[in-house]
Amino acid sequence: MIDRILATISLLMFLGFLGFLAVYIAKVNLWAVLVIVGGMATFDFIRTLRQDAEAGADGLSAHERAVQTLENHDKAG
Repeated sequence: MIDRILATISLLMFLGFLGFLAVYIAKVNLWAVLVIVGGMATFDFIRTLRQDAEAGADGLSAHERAVQTLENHDKAG
């Protein structure tokens, strides 16, 4: 749970920094890039939270499951 809180705070700080850049530099071309980057970060954040929520009965996070899959693949190969 603490990881979700820290991730949310980090995303909000990142988006705040992007907003600061947009106001301080005030170039329309930069705004387009910042909106795209902010959208990508938010999309990844939401996607990761949903994956972790759907972790399944084993209780592993998506990252832990990926590590376990790679370890099993290394043992088999």
